[in-house]
Amino acid sequence: MKQRRTSLRPMRMKRVLIIAGIMATIARIQVNGLQG
Repeated sequence: MKQRRTSLRPMRMKRVLIIAGIMATIARIQVNGLQG
């Protein structure tokens, strides 16, 4: 039971990090597009 709970937390953290990374990349592309 404990292992499952600990395994669920990293999965959510990874998803949040991936989403944050995608948002960051989109923001950079938009900034580059405006500057370029």
